[in-house]
Amino acid sequence: MQQLALTVGTVLQDYETQLVTMTVEEEVAFSLENIGIAPVEIAHRAKESLSKVGLAGYEKQAVTDLSGGQKQRLVLASVLATNPKILVLDEPTSALDPEGTQSLYKLLSKLNQEHGITVLVVEHDISTVLPYADQFILLENGQLIFSSTPEKVLTFMAKNQVFTEAIPPLWQLKLMLEELTTQQFDPWHREEEAIQQLRKVLEEEVCKHA
Repeated sequence: MQQLALTVGTVLQDYETQLVTMTVEEEVAFSLENIGIAPVEIAHRAKESLSKVGLAGYEKQAVTDLSGGQKQRLVLASVLATNPKILVLDEPTSALDPEGTQSLYKLLSKLNQEHGITVLVVEHDISTVLPYADQFILLENGQLIFSSTPEKVLTFMAKNQVFTEAIPPLWQLKLMLEELTTQQFDPWHREEEAIQQLRKVLEEEVCKHA
């Protein structure tokens, strides 16, 4: 169990319950003290992890003075300081506005790409994670239903009525257009991709009938 704790870092949905100290630097140091890291190494790791989450310079700030998004990033910094190989987040955007949600997922994507951390997110709103995920794991009542790329999982969901309401609006539109026409679109992860492909199809149709 101890080895698992050193490998897997967890950020809970109610992240404020994970905050236990008075200042930002104390919060990060607390997680390192618990695993027996030397004081000199604690200072180095704390500075590095706070920088990763955009909280450099906040070391002396009182935790109670932070915004909700900053508190969430502080919890993330405390977890990252322990150098986990896997990061698990439970509904991490439930208390965030759209801007905060996008900012968090950009950060998680950066941690994955630049630091090799495997990021596992438990999320009901597929739209928020779609632009960043490379694999979906579909569960129902705790049971594994299907696991593959987002495109394959969303296609599977579309064929099973119980899951159709959970399909992101962007993909609902894509699937509807493919059903009504003979056109097959590339995967849509962002609205910009959808707009670009739709514009290309319209231009091709105009050229055909010119």
